[in-house]
Amino acid sequence: MKINQKKLIIIFLLSFFLMNVSNFFGNNIALAQGEAEGESTGDSETSNTITFTPNVPFGDFTGDIPVDSQILFKYLSAWYGFVVGAVGILATVIIMWGGFKWLTSRGNAAAISDAKDRIWSAIIGLVLVFLSYNLLYLINPRLLTITLPDLKTVAGSHGFVTQSSTLPSTTTQQPGTRQSASDLCQNSSNNVIDYSNVSPRNPGVNFPTEMNGWFDQYGDSYGVDSDMLRAISAAESSGNPRAVSPAGAYGLMQILPSTATAVVARDSNLRNLPEFSDGQISGTELINNPELSVAISASFVSANQSGLGRADIFAGYNAGYGTGSGNALSQSRDCPTPGTRAYTCCTNPGGLIETQGYVNNTMSYYNYYSQ
Repeated sequence: MKINQKKLIIIFLLSFFLMNVSNFFGNNIALAQGEAEGESTGDSETSNTITFTPNVPFGDFTGDIPVDSQILFKYLSAWYGFVVGAVGILATVIIMWGGFKWLTSRGNAAAISDAKDRIWSAIIGLVLVFLSYNLLYLINPRLLTITLPDLKTVAGSHGFVTQSSTLPSTTTQQPGTRQSASDLCQNSSNNVIDYSNVSPRNPGVNFPTEMNGWFDQYGDSYGVDSDMLRAISAAESSGNPRAVSPAGAYGLMQILPSTATAVVARDSNLRNLPEFSDGQISGTELINNPELSVAISASFVSANQSGLGRADIFAGYNAGYGTGSGNALSQSRDCPTPGTRAYTCCTNPGGLIETQGYVNNTMSYYNYYSQ
């Protein structure tokens, strides 16, 4: 009876062992194929792509390895393969040693029992190591998908380090070109800011070709100046498609999910997108699909820009296009000039001091991009 139980245990463990091996290699083959397809269909690496060369290569983790969101996964996968191989060799040695002790025990019950324990311990340990993949998968499949967030470009005194080709590169802003809203107030007449006098300023964001294509495409489709979209993105997220603000705005254009949902719901060109199949646009969708973020932003501006000047459009994007108190299009009660927007009034901007600075920034960025 005990022998049959041991046979059943061995069969059970071996079946799980084979399932684990097939799942491990099957998933890694699929991953390798997915990466190969991504390399053939995705954006080509730029000359600024950073690579990492390990001093002591091992397994597949060797040569010039691109620093991307998968590098940690590749590193841990290589170590996993190394550990599994080392454990397999060690377990084989222990099993052989246990078998040798059994053969030389000469019928000694204590020696035979010790040999059996060693053999069983080695087999169980070996199976558990190979089962670790399945155990993690059963707990949570996401534990097997290890990715790093996209890394932004780091600007240094000796140039620029582009750590991910999927993000815009940044450059050092030119000194001496920054004007604050208070500077504009000092130079204003009648205490009203004239944003048409804002000097061009480099925001330090150089958008990649793909993003520039989105700005041009959706700018043309919705009748919105594409350089305004660039200026908004530079001011809102510094061109980072994965940005999240404390106020709950997401993505390249920093849109609230509630605003995005409302814009898509009324736009027949966007309403049938798969992202809107549930009637909602989530923050995750805005992050994962920066092109969608640009399209929604262009649609939002297009629906509100009629009859507005460029500064008013920027102000509305920041504070809302309403005319009530606290909104960008509200009228000033403190500046005497008729028709003065509250955010342009230096005496009392009606709680829109932040908007004053925002418009100053976006106007200066727009003037830079449109040069």
